[in-house]
Amino acid sequence: MRIAFHFPRLASGGVEKMRIVLATELLSRGFEVDFVLCQAHGEYFDQVPPGVRIVDLKAGRTLTSILPLVRYLRAVRPEWLVSSLGPQNIVAILAARLARSKTKVFVTQHNALTRQSSSESLAQRVVPLLYRRLLPLADGVIAVSHGIAEDVSRACRFPIENISVIYNPAYMAQEPEDGLAPVPFGAQRFILAIGRLVEQKGYDDLLAAFAVVAEADQDVHLVILGNGPLLAPLQSYAVELGINARVHFMGFVKNPRPFLAQCKVFVLASRYEGLANVLVEALSVGAKVVSTRCDYGPEEVLAGGKFGHLVPVGDRAALAGAILSSLDKEVDVEALVGRAKDFSAPVITDHYLRVLGNGA
Repeated sequence: MRIAFHFPRLASGGVEKMRIVLATELLSRGFEVDFVLCQAHGEYFDQVPPGVRIVDLKAGRTLTSILPLVRYLRAVRPEWLVSSLGPQNIVAILAARLARSKTKVFVTQHNALTRQSSSESLAQRVVPLLYRRLLPLADGVIAVSHGIAEDVSRACRFPIENISVIYNPAYMAQEPEDGLAPVPFGAQRFILAIGRLVEQKGYDDLLAAFAVVAEADQDVHLVILGNGPLLAPLQSYAVELGINARVHFMGFVKNPRPFLAQCKVFVLASRYEGLANVLVEALSVGAKVVSTRCDYGPEEVLAGGKFGHLVPVGDRAALAGAILSSLDKEVDVEALVGRAKDFSAPVITDHYLRVLGNGA
């Protein structure tokens, strides 16, 4: 039985990382797994598990991937095609129709559809309109959180009862190679943030909040893992705030677990999310968490604040206050890790297989 996952490339994003985790579990259960990529490259390429077949559609743009995907479906005929991200979901549905394939197509929405369609590229802006016509043609629709399911239902006039909610397998089990994080000199007591340096992640709010924290606590630093187009503007803002000596942009890090295990507080300042996998990763090591109560995901992962602080989006004073109150706070580490295990690969894979079976 072959499951094909279709997504753009193996870039440093949550979708790519979660597909690798899911593929590893599926392989262990005897499934054949294909990664059908628009372009076969990216930061996570060398982390693809042995046994996963990489199919390079050699498509520079989303639209040009339709015919190569049609040829793949006709030649390989996988039992299931699971696509990710709006434009790729549309391509997957269209390609399956053109191929006249018996492959069951399941599309997955990973991020806040209404936010993406209002603030991102033209390709993203047309997704809700095309979804209204095409989602009924899919064999199944998956959302990574209940908030995303409700968002898709409202934006696309699609029955919410026809959307399956499956969380991402974001729990990180300890690995033998885990060790001490190579933290910058002087940053042994640090706050941590992880994610692409883009507007969605609210790093400007985090830097402003950290300026308040840094004034109150002379020993704490801020470490940021991730790359992206806003690196230079954020570095300049740190200089403007007078905190640049205590803010460390470390770039993309494939294994963030050592940083998570050593941080005093993990902070997510996002303006919107899909699930916020990184919160689960933080809970996996028992890290204290402060997050915005953004649409969507953090509210669900943190169970309304039971497993971490939730603050309003854009409220820099509240963010700073929550960080300061968390720095030396004692927490129930076992409870945090236990919550993270709700998002483990075996649990989530079982859910996927139940949903795929219902679509067969």
